[in-house]
Amino acid sequence: MMFRPRPTFALALLPLVVLACGDDEETPSSSSTSGSTTSTSSSSTSSSGSGGSGGGDAGVQIPGLSGPVTATTDELGVLHLVCGADDDCFATLGYFHAQNRFFFMDFVRNLVRGSLGGLVAAGPLVLEEDYVNRQFFCTAQGEPLETALYEQASDRVRGHLDAYTRGVNAWIDDMRAERNGATLTTEYDFSVIRKEAIRAWEPEDSAAVGLYVLSDLSNNSPDEIDAGARQPAYEPAFGADLFSAVPLHDAFTAPLPVGARPEVSPFLGGFDRLRPHRSLLDAAHGAMAKVASGAHPVAGETGSNNWLVAPARSASGNALLANDPHLPLTNPSIWFPAEIDARSEGEGDYHMAGGTFPGLPAVLIGHNESLAWGVTTAYWDLADVYVEEVTPDGSAVIFDGEEVPILEKTFEFQDVATGNPVEKVFRWVPHHGPIVAEDEDAGTAVTVRWRGHDGGTDLDAFFSLGRAANVAEAREGLAANASSASQNFIVTDADGNVGWFPFSRVPQRPWASDELPPWLPLPGDGSAEWGAPVPMDDLPQLLNPVNGVIATANQDMTGASADGDPLNDGQAALQARFKAEGTRQQRILDLLEEGGDAHTVETMRVIQGDTRLLYGEIVVPVLLEVAAGATLTSDEQAVVDALLDWSYTCPTGLDGSNPETSADIADETVAAEAIGCTVAHLALFALAEEAVRDEATEAGVPYYAGLPTVLVARAIAKPETLVSGEAFWDDLATGEVETRDDIVLRALARVAEVLSGLGGPDAWRWGRVHALTQTSIYDNFGVTDYNEGPFAAPGGLSTVNVANPRNRILPAGSAPVDLGFRSGPSIRLVTEQLPEGPRMRFSLPGGADLHRESPFFNNLLPAWLDNELADFHFGPGAVEDPHAVVEVSPAP
Repeated sequence: MMFRPRPTFALALLPLVVLACGDDEETPSSSSTSGSTTSTSSSSTSSSGSGGSGGGDAGVQIPGLSGPVTATTDELGVLHLVCGADDDCFATLGYFHAQNRFFFMDFVRNLVRGSLGGLVAAGPLVLEEDYVNRQFFCTAQGEPLETALYEQASDRVRGHLDAYTRGVNAWIDDMRAERNGATLTTEYDFSVIRKEAIRAWEPEDSAAVGLYVLSDLSNNSPDEIDAGARQPAYEPAFGADLFSAVPLHDAFTAPLPVGARPEVSPFLGGFDRLRPHRSLLDAAHGAMAKVASGAHPVAGETGSNNWLVAPARSASGNALLANDPHLPLTNPSIWFPAEIDARSEGEGDYHMAGGTFPGLPAVLIGHNESLAWGVTTAYWDLADVYVEEVTPDGSAVIFDGEEVPILEKTFEFQDVATGNPVEKVFRWVPHHGPIVAEDEDAGTAVTVRWRGHDGGTDLDAFFSLGRAANVAEAREGLAANASSASQNFIVTDADGNVGWFPFSRVPQRPWASDELPPWLPLPGDGSAEWGAPVPMDDLPQLLNPVNGVIATANQDMTGASADGDPLNDGQAALQARFKAEGTRQQRILDLLEEGGDAHTVETMRVIQGDTRLLYGEIVVPVLLEVAAGATLTSDEQAVVDALLDWSYTCPTGLDGSNPETSADIADETVAAEAIGCTVAHLALFALAEEAVRDEATEAGVPYYAGLPTVLVARAIAKPETLVSGEAFWDDLATGEVETRDDIVLRALARVAEVLSGLGGPDAWRWGRVHALTQTSIYDNFGVTDYNEGPFAAPGGLSTVNVANPRNRILPAGSAPVDLGFRSGPSIRLVTEQLPEGPRMRFSLPGGADLHRESPFFNNLLPAWLDNELADFHFGPGAVEDPHAVVEVSPAP
């Protein structure tokens, strides 16, 4: 077979690290750490200076402002803007986004638009990234998607993006002129970056940043490609279990009526047609790994939390809303907290506060003067993968028995490594989307159809929340505009109304069946085409539910998958196959129930910081039961003793956040919990590997630890849902028949072997082996020098305070254990609807400013690690002790 190779960018950057970076205790380049506020370099793109709040002798000036803007930075580094008009606020936000986060903005816009080669001198390998992203982020007709997203936005929202663009460019002009403290960060000192290639911001760049977000939220095609390549390799019964839709917990947001779900879990087929295409699908999966962030999470463990309680369920009689979206914990942090006020002293429509995303002017999560909102990913199935039949001459595909010409377009790319432009031809199937892999010898190709390829008005949806006065207006704005965001929007208003509106344009799939399951690659012959979007009124939703509670955690919304078949419940809108397994949702619902009608901001905070490991509740009793009837070694008995003293929570057990130097906490209860958490995680991962690696070996595919972890827990908690039954536990490599207890004892021995290399039980404390590393965007390409950490942190696998270990495969022998994590609550918000208006508290895993010498570089991380919340100042006079005040004026 002939596949087009796609080398990784990491190979290009890795040899260059030593040319630009020092050790972990120093900033990567001394040229950016002088701490001065004005550059002394002659370069027009100097990276000296402190960045921060801007200002200076000339004062910040932005073209197009209708009047002055007051930009206040509070004691935590949060920006507060007071403006006379909406677009004045958005322009000024653009300036300060750039001042504090321009590297992220610059990198993302170039990544999505396929123009990294014009900024990063890494030759053909960076161009491979550009090729994949430029092709994917086009419409099915080959037109740049960022242009479509901008043009399809309303006149109002296009105006907001235009104003934001003026602000970003005012900062770029200041940076080039070395005025107002406008400086680049150390990331631009990396040897392959060409600072002189920085170009002006365009409104389409903001749309590109929006696509970066939308792709991560709703493009589930990589999971479907991966399943299509791997599931047919397994023995059918085991494959059905490993890739099953059955959730681990029956924890739903709006459950179907009792008796509406069938009790039988059918075997789902459709694999025979995919077996000949496994290599092609592997190639497609490799290509899709380069789309946008490439940070596709482990199936079943992705997600975020949000929940609300109606006034009747709170001690104060006020509605409460909590939200902690789970995203990569990056350096800088993904969110830029800000307040935008064009109402108190102006005539605008917006006065809102919360999390903004650098590159976009909207407040994506937060509140205005009367409405509060939060989001989690709804996991609607908004993408399908097709295996196309290509004509012998490669010019067309067969669709509905006819030849449909493949669309070809040529794009030009810049390569600063050579100074020469490069042309590349891309191919699209016009009724599906980009060809992401092609087997020219077999005459087949893989295409991806994603709702995002249609463009849409998702940007309007988020802005509509900022203007909405109540829950009804919020619902109306979302219903009219939400397209591919795939979010569980929860909202509360000043009148005590609460609602949940998971609105997106979910395609109808009347053909979906056991033989054509939409969570696997489909035939491109016309037999599996999308129908019209499911009407918003037909999507599950809640308004003022009787029980006064709404919660979502990326799980099955209704219970349609509880029997393993989401197609037999009469629901036209399908969720993606690979979503969260319900663990976090179950714990949230349990804690909300325990709180009765006395919830407060404090109980919301405690729930966000909850570290109870429900996986441990499933696995540990079985391990202890089996161990009680076995003869154990001393090392194995030590493992059992650690679990006997454990109550299922996951504190660090350390007095501080340094996993190596922080002292042990002396409290025996805390110590027992920290030790037991480590042992339980290792036992779970060892059990998954002992149970499933033999099937992966037999199938000839790599062992991935994500799905097996969910599967072994389900095999214990819900054995009746397994298609393979007791045979699941048998080790195919031994020639004997192993039982569950045999596999449990093998896992116990493996854990004992690993822990023996750490020393005594005090060395097993969770904080010693489980730490956060904040990654820079370079980490996606193998460069770790701009990362921060490690920081010992509580929480664990699918706890509410989620901190999923990246490494689920135990080390060989007694090698060091690393159960660190890099994703989790990217911001925590708790909002109460007080009589005078919403009031919010928050924590952030980082800081507002990427300049390392700034007082606001990573300054909020310690409080985040301890799950402490700070007041988010809101309204006139709320910032009593500002760090800085900058008067922004119209440019003459």
